Amino acid sequence: VAGLLARGKASLSDSVDTEDGRWRVEGRTINDVHPVGKVTLEEALRVSSNVGVAKAAQALDHAAQYEILRDFGFGVPTGVSLPGEASGLLRRPRDWSRQSAASLAMGYEINVTPLQMAMAYGALANGGMLLEPRIVREVDDAQGGAAARTERRVVRQVIPDSVAREVSRVLAGAVEDGTGTRARLATFAVAGKTGTSRAYGTGGGYEEGGYYASFVGYFPADDPQLLVFVKVDRPRGEYYGGAAAAPVTRATMEAVLAARHPPIDRVALARLTRPAATPPVPVLESPDEIGSGGVTLARSTSEAPAPSPTPASGLTADEAAPVPEVGGLAPRTAIRRLHAHGFRVRWEGGDACCSPATRLVTTPEPGTFLVPGDTVLLRPGGDGDSRGSGSGSGPDPGGVSGEAGDE
Repeated sequence: VAGLLARGKASLSDSVDTEDGRWRVEGRTINDVHPVGKVTLEEALRVSSNVGVAKAAQALDHAAQYEILRDFGFGVPTGVSLPGEASGLLRRPRDWSRQSAASLAMGYEINVTPLQMAMAYGALANGGMLLEPRIVREVDDAQGGAAARTERRVVRQVIPDSVAREVSRVLAGAVEDGTGTRARLATFAVAGKTGTSRAYGTGGGYEEGGYYASFVGYFPADDPQLLVFVKVDRPRGEYYGGAAAAPVTRATMEAVLAARHPPIDRVALARLTRPAATPPVPVLESPDEIGSGGVTLARSTSEAPAPSPTPASGLTADEAAPVPEVGGLAPRTAIRRLHAHGFRVRWEGGDACCSPATRLVTTPEPGTFLVPGDTVLLRPGGDGDSRGSGSGSGPDPGGVSGEAGDE
């Protein structure tokens, strides 16, 4: 879709007829999981219509379609400083069949590595620039100064910045109300895309019942800082990317936000915090806590409905949300729960770790209704102390915007 826009072959408002979710082309039938009829190209991408995107791709000749895929880094090694990198597979147009153009448009007849996929979406997140991957950004000396630094290197400008922004906006819509809603964060807009494909068997041909599920997301969508690509090999149960991989992406992003020293600019994040426009997605929790920088693969839980709020002055029942009870949780899990409810969090426990018996307390106390985007203070309350120390009035309704301690 980005290639179509960059070459002037289509616009997001163009109409494409996906018919009844089935399209017969060159002797094969392409199917959609859910028929959507006549839609715009933007909608076809947002809801992952195989038929819609494959039809739109017919505007490209084979050479142009191949060049677009190569420009995004597919079919060639990335040059990362690790041994044994695979180059993937992207055949030249002379080796294509009559079905190849439609197949490539929806992710078949191509083999890519997770790093290549992350780089390609990184180009969308970086204004159309494909960047060379770095394993080590900086080496510090004993005094903490930079002894060596690997500078950012642009491989090429794949698409114009304006096109990258257009596509990113659609991918943000895919997370808001498309196929990627399970990757949605309450506080920051995420741009992302689901992927589902049949797995290729060792004996040749597709493996019966075998699938690959994937999701790639970057946030904040308006000014990206972090990109996460997740691929699940032959998931059990629900095998679609939006069901199997998107929740892992969301849990990863929440784990980064909850880390003690995350590799992100918190001041920039504070400027982009948005009020929650819809009810928060299910809370992701884990009974186990792992070290800083790790990823928690979490299960989804639901909470009993909260009582009807008695909103503070200036708040309406639709805007207000209660501060959840987090007293018995580990710090990072508590922070993720508060983030999931749409609140910013400021940790006041320093770098000290808490014993399993330590109860966390919040200011304001649990049950206090605040506007999503407000800041909740979190600190250890001592063994067995589960009550908040606040009066219930809470911090300033505007939150503590711009402070380095905010997330």
